[in-house]
Amino acid sequence: MTGHTLPRAAILTIGDELLKGERVDTNSAWLARHLTRSGFRVTEVVSVGDPPEEIRHGLREARAVVGEGGLVVATGGLGPTLDDRTRDAVAEEFGRELVEDPELLAELEARFRSRGFDALPTPNRRVARVPEGARLLPNREGTAPGLVLEEAGIMVVLLPGVPAEMRHLVEGPFREVLEERFQGRGGAGVPVVRSIRTTGIPESALAERIEDLLSDTGAVNLASLPSVLGVELVVSATGPDAQRSVEEMMDTLLRRLEPWVYDAPSGDLAEAVLLRMRASGWTVAMAESCTAGLVSKRLTDHPGASEVFLGGVVAYSNTAKEALLGVPEALLREHGAVSAEVARAMARGACRRFGADAAVGITGIAGPGGGSETKPVGTVAIWTVTPHGETGGVERFPGGREEIRARAAQHALHGLLQVASNPWARDG
Repeated sequence: MTGHTLPRAAILTIGDELLKGERVDTNSAWLARHLTRSGFRVTEVVSVGDPPEEIRHGLREARAVVGEGGLVVATGGLGPTLDDRTRDAVAEEFGRELVEDPELLAELEARFRSRGFDALPTPNRRVARVPEGARLLPNREGTAPGLVLEEAGIMVVLLPGVPAEMRHLVEGPFREVLEERFQGRGGAGVPVVRSIRTTGIPESALAERIEDLLSDTGAVNLASLPSVLGVELVVSATGPDAQRSVEEMMDTLLRRLEPWVYDAPSGDLAEAVLLRMRASGWTVAMAESCTAGLVSKRLTDHPGASEVFLGGVVAYSNTAKEALLGVPEALLREHGAVSAEVARAMARGACRRFGADAAVGITGIAGPGGGSETKPVGTVAIWTVTPHGETGGVERFPGGREEIRARAAQHALHGLLQVASNPWARDG
């Protein structure tokens, strides 16, 4: 990251189950990405257990890291059970009384009556006890509200640990609080934040293309967020020229990375493919082997997919490839199931079976076994057929079984998008 100092943020996840490995902490990763895109510099992520002294220690550490004007976001420990101790620990740490909020209590009672309860269960009454002076963030997905406290110039936000509830609060009431709290902070104003999503280019190759921008010490901050599916670049700036500075950086990045950039409201490449198919007036079908329907699933995760996506075939065995997609037995014998020739025959077969304008054939070795010296685990053949032509080949993806499948599905979607967007991007 480069440029002017951004507000600092720390994330504290709470729960013995996280430390014991009984539950995977997905909240911190999601929050880190969200806060980064919102113009914060996330400086620390810490997990602590349920004992109040551990929560207090984690809270002190997080506050020390962000300093005055910073933000601490904690998740977990706000439920009604005895091991939900976050409220108590925070109240003790800040020297505040726990007081029962009458409006929250009335809301909880009404909610439980609507579910058929005669009265509010006694344990749930604890949810209505909040640290004195805390601001409540209404939780429409659960019972425990989020809580916002200001202490020594640091904003501390307590959120439920249930991922769906946490995300609901962050994307709704929490966003409003951030806008209020950091509006005009230090004369800098709210950060201007934009992002670019890339796929199909290794992180190292991407970094080489923008190395001079990463090392720049100008007014713009540039963060790189890599994942199995690609790299997201987050551009942010504050100050009177923030909008212009961010737009100039975005233009530079788009010029340098244009072949690998995609745009979709959800951030999912599959949605970008659907939008391009719809604009082209094309229908599409899938023929999948090693990805086992993953590409079809990603496409149909989006509403309106039926306007474009006609169907898919998961042909795992050679017999299924022959019977369902018309792949010639001689082709399988000569080239093997994992080959560009078979992937092409699968794609063409899917077009015929569904009457689709475009199709993708995918066949490979996801592992952990099944590889050979010439075709090791991670070898995947992908072929795309469209009205603009055909393109494809054999790729080798790193990682375990699920990562190979995820990379193969992303590569297939990217290839389809490229050919649909550029009639000359084909092999013939």
